[in-house]
Amino acid sequence: MRKDRDRALKLPLCHIPGGTSNALAAAICYACNEPFSPRDLFVVECCLMVTRPHYIPLRLYVVDTQHDGTRSMFMSATWGLIADI
Repeated sequence: MRKDRDRALKLPLCHIPGGTSNALAAAICYACNEPFSPRDLFVVECCLMVTRPHYIPLRLYVVDTQHDGTRSMFMSATWGLIADI
């Protein structure tokens, strides 16, 4: 674990979609009642959201694996579990 874990967990984050984890950006837009534009405008909308921040908590999951040790995740473990079921 990080020594500055408590401080790091309080830092604001912004996600600009670039192909991977676009579902996170879509979920953020939905939670903030922001428009979900067509693909070519979605990046622009997300960049504009940075100029007018709306803070929402992000739930992190801690996963302890046999091979990789402890990892903090926000979405990967959930989708991996769904795919496994």
